[in-house]
Amino acid sequence: MTSEPTEQQPGAEEVTDDMIRNRAHEISQEEGAGTPEENWRRAERELRGEARGHGEPPQS
Repeated sequence: MTSEPTEQQPGAEEVTDDMIRNRAHEISQEEGAGTPEENWRRAERELRGEARGHGEPPQS
């Protein structure tokens, strides 16, 4: 799976495939997790949203 480059605000942390992969793995361990592709897309949305300051806070 690859990700397309996106615009980032100055000073925003770059979201890497490794970061997405790690988050997708965490999601896959949750009850009700989706397919690997769904988990990847969810992780990407969460991380890119957080990088822009518009993401939801992480759930514990």
